Parts: sequence; structure tokens; C-alpha cells
Amino acid sequence: FDSVIFDSPLNQEGFTQSKILKRALTQSAVDDAEKDRYLKILNGDAGSSVLVSSNLRRAAQTAVVALWPRLEKSKDPVIVLPSLQEVSRNVDTLSIALPKTPIPLPGIEQELQLEDGILDAAKVLDMSENTGNKPIFGNGKQRLEAFSRWVFEREEDTIIAAGHSLWFRHYFKTFLATEGLSDLEQDAKKYKMKNCGVVAFDLTTNATKDEFRIKPGSIYVVYEGFEKKEPKKKKKV
Repeated sequence: FDSVIFDSPLNQEGFTQSKILKRALTQSAVDDAEKDRYLKILNGDAGSSVLVSSNLRRAAQTAVVALWPRLEKSKDPVIVLPSLQEVSRNVDTLSIALPKTPIPLPGIEQELQLEDGILDAAKVLDMSENTGNKPIFGNGKQRLEAFSRWVFEREEDTIIAAGHSLWFRHYFKTFLATEGLSDLEQDAKKYKMKNCGVVAFDLTTNATKDEFRIKPGSIYVVYEGFEKKEPKKKKKV
């Protein structure tokens, strides 16, 4: 089963943005030690980390294209998690992937310019934890909490998640403090991330791992950041 409406894949603009991100991630930041540290983590050159993606095709396509140098080098697949599925009722946020079944990634071979022209999705995507489309009676907050619990079940230092702008805005609104926020933290709660934006933060939990908070002052924009939309000007009559 394929569709251009349900679970819409990347269009050409999306592929272009993903390739621009790929180039940005492979460049060193000699004048910014913190950014350089995050770039090394993203490329698998520092610390321990794992790649995860939403079960929607456009997120998986973005992860594979943007992080292809790392995937090609490490051979570690991207783990597909249903908890990262977009928080919206729009039809393009409904996943067409069946449980534990590879997600079709149309256009990937051409964009990566593979020598043999073939990409085995089963080797780059780990579908073992994908349970399929989000439950009818579930809600976004349940998925945010499920993802947070999953994070603290892992042994890696860093989780690199390819997801969706509305999902991340809800995540920041849910797990950031309500008072004493910096300008950047206020932006994170108010605005969606830009397409292919990369933002880092530290997540904390309690002893029983059932409450989660984003550590104050830990948000760092690695690439692009948040989409600040200016209010529309009123037309003079």
C-alpha cells in the first residue's frame, strides 16, 4: 500500500533541505566548542548515541538522508518509534507502515546517488519496536511520555530523534518549566522548529522514572532552530 496523502513522503524541497542539513552536519565548528561537540555526537564520533525516527515516512527519509555518512560508516540502523509520530489529526500524520514492517522510502536511492542504486530499508531501519499507526483512542501526551520512558531505558548517552515540529513544540510545552524561562526556552514552547532544524537539550527524570523535565538552560540550537513567525500586519482600509 502506498499513498501521497496519508503519511506523505518528502517532496523535492524536503530532500533538498535534508541534503543541506547533511552538509552542515559534516562540517566542523572550529569557533564554537559546544556546537562542535554536538556535531561529533551526531556523526557518531563522540560518546555513545542511538538514532531514532518517527514511523512517518518523511521523518525516516530525513534521518536517512541527513545522517547517511554516519549510517554508511557505522551500519547501525535507525530505530523507528511510534511514540514519535506527529501530534495532529491531519491525514498526512497517519502512518501507513504495518507493525514491524519496513517503511517504504521513495526517492532515497536517487537522492543518495548510491552506486548500485539499491537501498535495503530493512538494513537501515529497525522496525522491531514499531507497532504501527497511533491508536485511535490514544493522545499526544501519552506518546510524549512513552518516548521519555524509552529514553531512560537506553544505555546510550544521547538519543538523536528525527521527528516533527508540532510534536517537539508539544514536548517543550510539556516538559519545560512554567516560570523563569530564558528567551530561547520561551521560543521553544511558542514556536515550531524549522524544517530540518536541530536542537539539543538535556532530559532529566526522578527516581521512579515517571516524571520528566527538560533541564533549565540546556537547550542549544545546533542548526536552524525555531520558526519565529511575525504577526500579520493589518491592512489599512
